[in-house]
Amino acid sequence: MSRTISVRLLKIRDKDAVKQWFTEFADRLYTIVYYRVGRDSDLAADIVQQTFTTALLKIKEYQPARGDMLSWLISLSRNVTKKLLKEKNRQLSYEPQLQSANGRLFQLCSAIDTHPLPADIIEQAELADLVRKTLALLPQRYRKVLRQYYYEQNSIKQIAEAEHLSQSALRILLYRARKAFKKHLLKSAKSIDRIDLY
Repeated sequence: MSRTISVRLLKIRDKDAVKQWFTEFADRLYTIVYYRVGRDSDLAADIVQQTFTTALLKIKEYQPARGDMLSWLISLSRNVTKKLLKEKNRQLSYEPQLQSANGRLFQLCSAIDTHPLPADIIEQAELADLVRKTLALLPQRYRKVLRQYYYEQNSIKQIAEAEHLSQSALRILLYRARKAFKKHLLKSAKSIDRIDLY
């Protein structure tokens, strides 16, 4: 959780702290939920809203030592999603998608630290959603350089100039971004939707 957001202030429902908390995590949580529920934007928005409401009611249960705030919100959103889908008599379609892509994911993860992300991974329908979900978990700076390099296919030189970095510094940043991407992708590949920290 951001150092500037105080859990203590959230516990007493400080309006500024709640607003900052929502601003920091809402977009990333929405992206994850959106792909989890088959790109249903209205349902995803409902789930995110209910997740934050639930999280605020349960904020005293949050234990930073057991996981970061985003992981806790994802865990809560999983239960909210199941509840809302049950109410609407709908089913998730993400599990079969993962099963069909699982072998390819582990193959990708084994080489991602030293090799560029293959272009075909972005184009394969069964993996594209998982890649986007994984990107949503990364810090903004990592997301930005990975998108510029892989999606927009900008060169190292172009990105370095745009980010006001030396090419060497950008290569280091890109390497770290790939490592972080691999870490989160492996977690997703092993247990999508099984974030049972609480």
